[in-house]
Parts: sequence; structure tokens; C-alpha cells
Amino acid sequence: EEELNALAQSVFLEMFGDPVFNKHRWTIRKFEDFIINGPTNGLYKHADDYGSGTPILRIDNFYSGYLVNQKKFKRVNISAKEYERYTLEDRSIVINRVNSPKYLGKSALVENLNEPTVYESNMMKFSVDTERLNPRYLVDLFNTTFIKNQIRRASKDAVNQSSINQGDVKAFDIILPAIEIQNKYELTIQHINQQRYVQIDKALEFDKLFNSLLQKAFKGELDLKGMSKAA
Repeated sequence: EEELNALAQSVFLEMFGDPVFNKHRWTIRKFEDFIINGPTNGLYKHADDYGSGTPILRIDNFYSGYLVNQKKFKRVNISAKEYERYTLEDRSIVINRVNSPKYLGKSALVENLNEPTVYESNMMKFSVDTERLNPRYLVDLFNTTFIKNQIRRASKDAVNQSSINQGDVKAFDIILPAIEIQNKYELTIQHINQQRYVQIDKALEFDKLFNSLLQKAFKGELDLKGMSKAA
């Protein structure tokens, strides 16, 4: 898993270079020029509203640019108006706006949701013009030092937490390679992720086999002679 994450980062640097130095002299533009929807802050609900209803994306539900463990999303009771306003669209992006300085600004691409989902108030959501800016490229750009430095400069610090606002996000400088290269990057990353899922499946199969052997060992059902001959 870690090796595949490192590979994805290497692919980014190989195709685009380090954005801090921009050795390819890609165009630099303000992010707001590419936003077609948002940024919109998420939904605040009282703790009593949680427990059933619509899945809600929380800050611990995404890492390294990806949504994780959808089955573990908490659920919240919301009105039809809230549902309409805060439902996440496919290929939209969420970015954390309030957190400890280390995690402020972490982001993820919204894709492959199991069911309609809303998002919590400590993040904001936006969509971009995909004819000019690939969302996967953008999220991975957000995870670079180039953007993290901008977040650090824009952040407002309080006790134990920092924040950025919609204006800060719109003002980000972004590196803009040709859209064809951005799209090629996403296809490459998709291939890497397919390999990741294969590894996960293999690991799960190994765990099942190991647990099965363990149960047989406890019950004294293992044919050790047969296993030694096979070995």
C-alpha cells in the first residue's frame, strides 16, 4: 500500500515536476477561474440528529485524496432542503477548512459513492470546469508542498486549530498543464489503484486462509503430515 502511494507521488513528479519550482514553466492561474460551483461550506447538525438517515462525509472519512470505508459513514436526519443543498456530486471535491494546522486543507475527490451523501460543516465543496482542469490532478496538486505552503500562509490560527475560508481557496495559485496531460495522469493513477485493489483482495484471501488454518489447528484438525509432504 505505501509503495503504491509512493509510486503515485512519483508519477505526479515525473509528469508535472515539483510545482514549487515549476521547471516545465506550466501556466499559473488563480483557482477561482476554474470553479463552476461553490465553494460551499458543509452542513452543521446537532449531535441528536445523528444515528439514522442520509450518510454524511466527515473529516475522518477521507485520506490521501480518497474517500474510505463508506460503510462506516455516520448517518444524519436532514430535511429535503438540506438534502438538495448539501448532497455531494460525482467528481466534485471537498477540502477541510477547520482543523489542526497539520491537517488543514486536506482534500478528496468525490467518486463511486454507494448512495447519495451529504458533507459536514468543517469542509467546503466545489466543482471545477473539467474541460480545463482534471479533478484527480487537482486533488493531488492540493497534496503538494506548493499548495500546502499557500494554505499555511492563508490560515487563521486559534487555540489548537486553524482555518481557511472560501476566499482563501479561490485565491490559490495553481499549476495548469495541458488538459490532455492531466487526463493521462488520471488514467495512470487509475491503473495504479487497480493494482492496489488486487493487493488488498490478495491480502484478504490470505487472511481468510490463515484464519481457517488457525481454527483447524485449535480444533486439532490439521493434517500436519500431509502439509509437510506438500512442503
